[in-house]
Amino acid sequence: MIGHRLMASGVLLALILAACSPDLGTSRGSASTAAPTKPLPSKLTVVLTDEPTDLDSLRQSSSLTRNQVAPNVIEPLAIIDPATRKPQPHLAQSWTQVDSTTWRVALRAGVKFHGGETMTADDVAASVRHTLAGGDKAASSVATILLPTVVDVRKVDSLTVDIITKGLDALFPLRLQFMTVSPASAIAKGVQSMATSPVGTGPYRFVNWTKGVNIALTRFEEYWGGPASIKDIEMTWRKESAVRAGMAKTGEAQLVDQVTAEDTKGAPKIEAVSGIDIYALLLNTTGQTQGSILQDRRARQAINYAIDRVAIRDKLYGGFASLPKGNIVPPIVLGYNSSLDDYPYDPARARALLKEAGADGKNLSVLCTAGRRLNDVELCQLLASQFTAVGLKVDAKAVPQAQWLEINRPIGGNRPDIMLGAPGNSAYDFASVTGPLFSNKIGPGTFGVQDDKLDQLVVAAQQQADVSKREAQSLEITKYVYDMAYIAPLVVPQSIWSLATNLEYKPRIDGYMFLKDARFVARP
Repeated sequence: MIGHRLMASGVLLALILAACSPDLGTSRGSASTAAPTKPLPSKLTVVLTDEPTDLDSLRQSSSLTRNQVAPNVIEPLAIIDPATRKPQPHLAQSWTQVDSTTWRVALRAGVKFHGGETMTADDVAASVRHTLAGGDKAASSVATILLPTVVDVRKVDSLTVDIITKGLDALFPLRLQFMTVSPASAIAKGVQSMATSPVGTGPYRFVNWTKGVNIALTRFEEYWGGPASIKDIEMTWRKESAVRAGMAKTGEAQLVDQVTAEDTKGAPKIEAVSGIDIYALLLNTTGQTQGSILQDRRARQAINYAIDRVAIRDKLYGGFASLPKGNIVPPIVLGYNSSLDDYPYDPARARALLKEAGADGKNLSVLCTAGRRLNDVELCQLLASQFTAVGLKVDAKAVPQAQWLEINRPIGGNRPDIMLGAPGNSAYDFASVTGPLFSNKIGPGTFGVQDDKLDQLVVAAQQQADVSKREAQSLEITKYVYDMAYIAPLVVPQSIWSLATNLEYKPRIDGYMFLKDARFVARP
C-alpha cells in the first residue's frame, strides 16, 4: 500500500510540474500556442524594364533576352567569372586551340534538354549554325555583335565540336558565353518557333509567353546542376521605374530591375551593384546616308565639352552612379584607361569649336531609348537642354528599345546625329566586344566609325593572346577614340534592384540574371 501511495504521489507531482512548465503548459511562448510556420512562396514574380522582342538567345543579342530571360532557359557553353575575368566551363567542359583558326570544344556529358533529349555535338553544331545564319547588319544579331569572328562549326564526335574562326582570334574562349545551345529538333521547327517557344537545358523550362503580359517559367526537375529552389517564375515588365518600384512595395512582385535612386525610398530591400554598362552617346562620325555636323572632329569635341556630366550624375542618379573618366568601359574591364579623364564642362569652348567647324546654329538630332535604361527619358531631355545652350537646334526623341535597335544600323544606314546607348562589355575585355563595335573589318561597325588606323588597332588586339600586351593595345585604342571624340561617355549608373524582404538574391555586375541563385527564406 505504501508503494502504491508513493507511485500515486509521484504521478500527481509530475502532473503538477507539467502544468507549471513553460514548455509543456499553456503559458505564453509555449509550443502549443505558437503560430505555425508560414510556408515559403513557390512563385517568384520578376519585373523587367521592357518586353523582349523575341526569346531566341541564339540570335538575339538584346540584354532583355540574353541577360535576363535566356540564362534561365537556354544555357551557354561557358560563363565568365567576374572575379577573375576568365571563362568557366558550363555546357562545355574544356576547349583547346587546334590551329590558328580552329578551337576544339569538349561538351559536358549527360545534360538533358527540357524535352528529355540528351545534349550531343549535333545539337551544339545546329545551334552555332542557327546563330550564324541570323547574322546580318542589325544591331541585335548575336553573330554580328558578339561572335564576329566565328564562321563555321564541325562535329568531331558525339561530345566534341570544332568551331572555326576567320583568322586568329585569341579572345575566342571569352566568346563561349555567347554560344547558347538548343536541341536540333527545336531549331528544325523554324525561326518563329525559336523566337516564341525557347527550349534549352537551363534550370527553368519555358511554359508560355502571353504577349504584352508576361512570360511563365517552371522548374526543370532534371536540371544537370540540381533543381532550383523556387518552383515557378513569372516575368513581367513595366516601363516606369515608379510603377516597378510600387509593385515591390505592395508585394505584387518580389524582384524588380532598374529602380531609380528616387524610387528606392520605401523599398522593402535594395541590392545595388556597380554597373558594367556605361551610358554614352554614339556620334554619327560618317554621316551615313545623310550629312552630319559630327563628321567634323571639332563638332564632336564640342558635344563633349557641352555635357555637364556632374549634373547628370547628381541630378538624375543621386548616389547610385559614378563618372566614366573618359572611358567607355568600367575599371573592372581589361582595357580601362586610368590616364584619361572626362572632357570638362565648358560651354564657351563648345560654342567656339562649333563656330570653327561651321556648325553653330545647325540642326542636331538625338535619339534615346524610352524606359529601357535608368532615367533615359530624363537624361535625353537634360542633354537636349545642354546642347541647345551651346547654340544647336536640337530635335530629341525617345523611342521603345525595339525601334532604337532597328535604327542603330552600322555604316550605310540612315541614323541620327546622336544615339544614346550603353556599350558595356560582359566579356570583361575591351578587345572582345566593345573594340570591334568601332571596326568594320571584324565587327559590325555599330558605332559608325570609318578609320583605317582604328581598324588596324582593333584587329591587332583581337589577335593578341598575351594579356598584358592586349591590355596595352586596348589602352592605345581607348586613348585614340578619346582624342578623336568618336564617342561621348556620360555616366556609369549602378544597377539597382528592389527585393522582397524574404528573398535572397545577389545581382551580378554584368547583368546576367540567374534565378537559380534566388531563394526565399523565413522572415526573422
